[in-house]
Amino acid sequence: MTTLSMPLANGIPLLGLGTYPLTGDDCTRTIRMAIDLGIRHIDTAQMYGNEKDVGRALRESGLARDALFVVTKVDPGNVSASRFASVSYTHLRAHETPEH
Repeated sequence: MTTLSMPLANGIPLLGLGTYPLTGDDCTRTIRMAIDLGIRHIDTAQMYGNEKDVGRALRESGLARDALFVVTKVDPGNVSASRFASVSYTHLRAHETPEH
């Protein structure tokens, strides 16, 4: 099987796999296939209801956690507004693309 090498932008792989609306074994199999093909950017969210399935696929892949870029969106109802805003802003600023 051919493995792709994905270009990065500020450490983030440019091509990622969106996991909505996948759940259960379909989710796990799809992510494992993407990882086998070289995808290292996985997108999920609490509202998708598949974070456990995503976690299972990542564990089963055997890759080190720092070899993967995982994005998840937190349901704002699960975090106070002030804490949610500051954490999100700080993390996004760390990956901001500078103006050219």
